[in-house]
Amino acid sequence: MADLSPLYAVIDTARAPEIYPGLMHYAPDAQCLYGGTLAPDIRAAAPYLVAMAEPSALLHWVRNAGLGRAWGIALRSRAPAERVRLHLKTLLRTRLTNGDLGLFRFYDPCVLPFYLSACSEVDRAAFFGPIEVFNVEATEFGPARSFHNATPPDLNARHLSFGMSGVPMPQIILDAFAPLGISARIRELPEWASRTMPYWTDLPAWSDPVSDVELNRRVRLAVSRGWRYGLRSGDAFIRFFYRMVVLSPNFDQQPTIQAVLADPVMSGDEKNRELRSGKYFMIWADAATYPQDWTERPGEQ
Repeated sequence: MADLSPLYAVIDTARAPEIYPGLMHYAPDAQCLYGGTLAPDIRAAAPYLVAMAEPSALLHWVRNAGLGRAWGIALRSRAPAERVRLHLKTLLRTRLTNGDLGLFRFYDPCVLPFYLSACSEVDRAAFFGPIEVFNVEATEFGPARSFHNATPPDLNARHLSFGMSGVPMPQIILDAFAPLGISARIRELPEWASRTMPYWTDLPAWSDPVSDVELNRRVRLAVSRGWRYGLRSGDAFIRFFYRMVVLSPNFDQQPTIQAVLADPVMSGDEKNRELRSGKYFMIWADAATYPQDWTERPGEQ
């Protein structure tokens, strides 16, 4: 029997510049999952919940323009739209093993399958809440999949929710994300770098104009180098790349800094926390004197 539950989608407008204006044209009532008053650039790069009438011009546009481009995920629920939106907002934050909170891009079809395949039954039930099924398209990391709520929600009952505490991210789930690895970080970092580049023109390591090809090469260099030091999170790679930009592409050759980065016991997050402590103030000044070139070292690609 066909599933008659209403169809929704979470659209990631950060994926491409044409998504936000298109979404506002086909679904001007789309609900942003971010709260508060947003700056225009944030509003144009946020996730949005939309009801997908079948058939509709919106559904036709998403399928024809977005299929295969990881624009977001689809889901079905009989719960009121506002209930669905409020639940999805609780999934935007993740709580890491050290207690830190971060952004969780659960609406990325490359990310969601890894989480739902690795989380505990209790966390999976809380993640689904009033949602009956999540659908993700095929990506470079796997085929198209549907994830069904093992215990279809009773709309009259109080659903489990992560609330403001964030989606728990124990080590077993972080390990499950390993296949995303370098390719995912390479996909995210150029977007971040492109937005930040206008502020780098006076830096010694970025004094000349940089083409998209060269930007991607430098990002790959940073990710490859950071990966060798045991860095795995998106935040860790951004920090590493940023230090290459504002200090020196070879800042990691400074002996004290290299000793921390190469420590076989500390995790990537622990290394970042250690290097952010005040005792490294003069060390960073020394690191800035290292060669300002983006030459690859033997074994890097």
